[in-house]
Amino acid sequence: MPVFEFDIFTNAATGQALTVGDPQPYLHQVALDPDHNNIRQYWLRTGLHNNIRAGVSPNLILSRTFSYAIDVVGAVFGDGQLLQQHGVNSGPNQLWDWSVELPNRGRIIQCTDPNTGINYAIDAPDGKPDRDPHIWKTHKALNQQWIPVPEQHVFTAFKIRSLKSQKVVDVPAGSQAPGVNIQQFRDVGLICFNQYWRLLDPANDQAEVAFGDKASVRIQSLCNGLFLQPVSTDGASLIVQAAESGQDDQVWQLFGNNAGFTIRPARNNKLALDLPDGGTDDHIPIQVYPDNGGSANQQWSFV
Repeated sequence: MPVFEFDIFTNAATGQALTVGDPQPYLHQVALDPDHNNIRQYWLRTGLHNNIRAGVSPNLILSRTFSYAIDVVGAVFGDGQLLQQHGVNSGPNQLWDWSVELPNRGRIIQCTDPNTGINYAIDAPDGKPDRDPHIWKTHKALNQQWIPVPEQHVFTAFKIRSLKSQKVVDVPAGSQAPGVNIQQFRDVGLICFNQYWRLLDPANDQAEVAFGDKASVRIQSLCNGLFLQPVSTDGASLIVQAAESGQDDQVWQLFGNNAGFTIRPARNNKLALDLPDGGTDDHIPIQVYPDNGGSANQQWSFV
């Protein structure tokens, strides 16, 4: 049961937050979301070898949105080189040392050119807002100091595994868009936030629950904050991800135990979360379908 400990970093010179780019793939700095609801501003410092907790520096820093690493574009080290988020390869242009902490809580986040041994820090150009961060030789001035927002951003999340296929419920390519069909996909390990789901109390969407604690839950994607929802509860229907509705169309009821849960929409408990025909291929869309009495293609575990 992984616990994800995310950071939000603001620059000491600009006060702006390090943010996943829109447009992709370059990183930006933009105004800090005061409510901390902007998932693009969440970063997870992780160890290598799929150790999801922060380990000894240098290591990866992953975006919550796409599970991609902060990456020096083109693996070219030099003053002014831009930063992007990129698939994990654990090269030196993705390994960051955050161990340098200054008295005002500012952290230097730096990488090392393996050819010259020169350290380059993530830098807000000229200490000015709204400019894309780049790397620059480490000098520890304010525009190279990144201050973690002090509130905790800690989440417990689960994968939802089909007993039939042993594959897991997955947001295709970590899509951030409402209305996208949810699928099954092979389990690709810990560094895949699009395969993790939070279980929330329907009466309080800020309160996490464990799968054995409550019979009714909302199911929220860790990678985008959207909720599992059937397109319809009148009969067989695809499952999509949707913005919070506040209605019971996003409430699910759990029946059984972790040896095999039946997961039913609260609006129609004659339906169940279903893997069509028990297929074992990647990309099969998940649906709700009339409850068939507990066959394996309607049985799920939380891992």
